[in-house]
Amino acid sequence: MHVASRISIMQFGVLASAWPVTPVTPVTPRLLLPRAEALDLLAWLGLGRPEFGAIEARELLPRCRRRLWPLPRNLDAAQGERPRGTLRMRTAQLLALAEEAGDRAITFG
Repeated sequence: MHVASRISIMQFGVLASAWPVTPVTPVTPRLLLPRAEALDLLAWLGLGRPEFGAIEARELLPRCRRRLWPLPRNLDAAQGERPRGTLRMRTAQLLALAEEAGDRAITFG
């Protein structure tokens, strides 16, 4: 049986060092999002809806850039309390974080 997480915020951060990651590699949270919005963002970027994980910035960059192209399929609609355009705004924020990360990874959870 799957039990829904009670954590209401997901954080995105940059690993302090490049791969390989050790269990004690520090991460500084840089982007805090409501959990539902963060899961929607990950799914919108084609990453599924994982509760936590890491992705190399160089793999995240093209996903973010493609979603910011001015095409009709990239215009996210309002959903529930999330206003239209929220995923594009969050994608731009995540893109900036990934660009800053360089050869490091972005963690989330």
